[in-house]
Amino acid sequence: MARDLDINDAVARKVLNDAEGVFFSRELEAVRAKSYDVKYADLTFRTVFPISHETPAGSGSVTIQTYDGTALAKIINGYANDLPRAEIKGTELILPVHQIGNMYAYTTKEIRTSNLVQKSLDTRRSALTFRGHEEKNNQIAWNGDAETGLYGLFTYPGIPAANVAGADATARLWSTKIATPDLIIADLNQAIASMRSVTKMKEMPNAILMPVEQFNLISSTPRSTTSDTTILQYFLNNNSAGIKSVTPINELEGAGTAGVDVFVLYNNSPDSLVYELPMEFTQHEVQRVGLEFQIPCESEAAGLIVYYPLSLAIWEGI
Repeated sequence: MARDLDINDAVARKVLNDAEGVFFSRELEAVRAKSYDVKYADLTFRTVFPISHETPAGSGSVTIQTYDGTALAKIINGYANDLPRAEIKGTELILPVHQIGNMYAYTTKEIRTSNLVQKSLDTRRSALTFRGHEEKNNQIAWNGDAETGLYGLFTYPGIPAANVAGADATARLWSTKIATPDLIIADLNQAIASMRSVTKMKEMPNAILMPVEQFNLISSTPRSTTSDTTILQYFLNNNSAGIKSVTPINELEGAGTAGVDVFVLYNNSPDSLVYELPMEFTQHEVQRVGLEFQIPCESEAAGLIVYYPLSLAIWEGI
């Protein structure tokens, strides 16, 4: 007897015989499993942002607070009744949750032919369907989605942005500063010092993102003519903030004002920011439509959530 296949109607049984049904069921399980195994190096949101599933699937929105606070204390005696109160001040933000959907399908003839020659079903359709969800989430993570109100890094309210040092646009470019590598190191250290100053040392960055071109530049150029240490190696070995990683990101090219390149300094921690996925990519039961079997797929996204906007900074003009 054919396995269940999630296709229980009598009409479907007339389209696929028992052998074909067993074949399709077995192959579809393999297709579903394989689609999750594909890695996409060019889609970076899972690599550089903590992923959260805290919001339940099916939620219409998620409410968060952007926090600031005070926690004063004083010397007291045993009878004190005027203890300072720790206060959290927050700006409430209600973020929508939206569905992302697509599908893939196999025709009845494709199933019969594959079963006849014992050839596996094409797995590329499922993989491309999964990639569609990943591409959409990657786009949202960086640039948000204006139509639905989902936020990304470059659209999130309250994240500070400033120009790196330089008298004009040309002087700010790292391709210009490479003649004096210490100017590039100074830009990176200035970003750290500025975050410390603005937040009164409450925020300590641990990661930097930058465009691929600038990453290649500082990772291959010696700090000086007498050194075999690159600019990047020197910075990582000597920065006072304890920056743990510098990562090349395609999306930072031309992401600044008037299309200039930027680098991002941030605290890569789920306490500071997350990309919220109430539902990961899910492949639903097979549905017969005409002479094909469709597999609808969906996920849910709430976009980037930044709990502490001052734990990030965007530096433009590099």
